[in-house]
Amino acid sequence: MRRSALLLLVALIAVSAAFIAVTAGQLPGLVASALRQWLRGQRLADPGQYLFWMLALAILSPLVIALASSLWSRALRRG
Repeated sequence: MRRSALLLLVALIAVSAAFIAVTAGQLPGLVASALRQWLRGQRLADPGQYLFWMLALAILSPLVIALASSLWSRALRRG
């Protein structure tokens, strides 16, 4: 069961990353981005920066959540 769940997670991450990469060519010259809003307010980013951050979030967020839930589950089983 765990192996199939991991394969599904990896497949979904790959599909979402591919979708972001394929549709990046449709972005305008400047993209409104609130990714760094907590630093400096809403800014305009070039498509390369926007693509980098969207891919990073699409790949790392699910991995961090999956790792945290796995560690939490193991901790509950032990304790």
